[in-house]
Amino acid sequence: MGGSVFAKDNVLIPEMAGAMLDLGTKKRDKFEIGEALESVGASLGFTTGRYRVHFSGRCLKNDIPLVIELLAEQLAGPAYHQDDLKSLIQRRRAELKKQKEDTRTRAVEAFLCQLYPEGHPNSIPSLDDQIVAIEKVTTEDLMSFHEEYYGLGSMKVSFVGEVDHSTIEHETHRRFRDWKQTSFTIEQKVDLVAKTVERASLETVHVPDKT
Repeated sequence: MGGSVFAKDNVLIPEMAGAMLDLGTKKRDKFEIGEALESVGASLGFTTGRYRVHFSGRCLKNDIPLVIELLAEQLAGPAYHQDDLKSLIQRRRAELKKQKEDTRTRAVEAFLCQLYPEGHPNSIPSLDDQIVAIEKVTTEDLMSFHEEYYGLGSMKVSFVGEVDHSTIEHETHRRFRDWKQTSFTIEQKVDLVAKTVERASLETVHVPDKT
């Protein structure tokens, strides 16, 4: 569900689609969502992984229905407002440019690019490619990706702590029952392998203003 492996023309679409889940829905803006959570001391967050979007939250036992409601609302109906996307692009662009100045990041990037060929499941886009890609992200791209790759499918939800299982079952069914099922599968590219490193090699990565 929504992981980076499902990127097509733009490698950053999955990441940006996930990053905007908590920036407003079709029912509430980001401030209303934040106020609803803060008023009961709860939290809810999202991250995009290789194969799926991950979410986590914390709340008191009595506030579980609210958190499940907000979780379903944010997963199924993100707004993807243009103004929020513009701000997110600016922040992400600045982060990527800062990473280009970090010697450790550049060393890891060079190593992974040498080890995993393009098309390998573990390959990564270069920082330069990501900077180019971030400028091309549109709200239409995000909505299209969400429509195709977000849904129940193999979704799993777990709760830990002093909880009422009947409440969880009822609220989860109530809030997610109308969300679409997804039938896509992850293609296994068994013909691709990492490069074999037979001897030590040296690659110099130039980082401006670094010695």
